[in-house]
Amino acid sequence: MLALGSRSSRVGFDEESTYWVGATTAAELLGVGVARVNQLVAAGRIPFEVHIDGRRIYRREQLLTVANARDARWHGRARTVGDR
Repeated sequence: MLALGSRSSRVGFDEESTYWVGATTAAELLGVGVARVNQLVAAGRIPFEVHIDGRRIYRREQLLTVANARDARWHGRARTVGDR
């Protein structure tokens, strides 16, 4: 599915509160590298959309859900929005 819309300027851009994030931020939220994000996408383990410019974008809340499930499975705890 194609995500419509784009930001023409990043002035005042607040990465902490955006709904959509790119691969680098996705990797930070998941605690993995960008290459691992690409592997997870290829395996169908994390959802994404394709931005109008062709880049994959990820919903922050969906990534936090994946991160919480991973943390709960491996460490017995869940992340909060402020955790990285």
